[in-house]
Amino acid sequence: MYADRLRQILVIIFTIGQFVTGYIAGQVFGDVPREALYTEPIYFLPASYTFAVWGVILIFSVVYAIYQAWRGQSQRTIHRHVGWWVMLNTVGFSAWTWLALQAGTNTTEYTNQVASLVTVLVSIAMLFVNVVAFRATLILKDDLTSSDKQFVMLPIAVYFSWITIATIANFTSYFAAIGWAGNQFDSLIAIILLIIATGIGGVITINWDTASAKVAYTAVMMWAAIGIAVANLNQSLAVSGISLGVTLIMLSVVVYSVNHRNHHLQHNLI
Repeated sequence: MYADRLRQILVIIFTIGQFVTGYIAGQVFGDVPREALYTEPIYFLPASYTFAVWGVILIFSVVYAIYQAWRGQSQRTIHRHVGWWVMLNTVGFSAWTWLALQAGTNTTEYTNQVASLVTVLVSIAMLFVNVVAFRATLILKDDLTSSDKQFVMLPIAVYFSWITIATIANFTSYFAAIGWAGNQFDSLIAIILLIIATGIGGVITINWDTASAKVAYTAVMMWAAIGIAVANLNQSLAVSGISLGVTLIMLSVVVYSVNHRNHHLQHNLI
């Protein structure tokens, strides 16, 4: 009982903490153009406006924080399996933001390559946390209520989707920080990473248990892919073209997956 109450409180505290660190980061980097941040092309990095999706992600975090703290929710199995991981994810966001500020950019008087490397490690840890939370929803899917599927699955879906792309982008940003950017093979590497991300995203989309989670997860990935396409219009038409292809593939996957799920449900009702 004590552990359940503690978990509820910590989820709320660190969810709020995301807004604090996000606001600070926005004050530091919010008006800095992409060209000032990176002197060499980073092909996997989306256009600056793409990161507005964080607003949606943080809102969904609040949705889960409120839901898990609601009366009668504290001792439920789903929150015991997911809540701590969600809390760790919010801690990871704040830690990543603080480290990004310590790392510096081309617009600051310094760059800290160690801090930049640690941001990569934190993003990997966040990806792992989201994988565990996602797996928990699959294991417990038969016990989830309709409210759980909207207020637990959806927040996890949007966060998981973005961190999948963000982790790869974080790697490429780190390589730029240590001076490994502008290489003639960088665009080819970006294309390979896009293909890998598409494969991972497609498998995860198919495995979500609800249509809304499938759509939410895919929509965030498509948004990121479009952002990468836009960012590369003046850098690499090949990367832009592949990114748009990724968008179409993910759209096809989610349409097929949702239709297949609905058909399966109808068949079971007959």
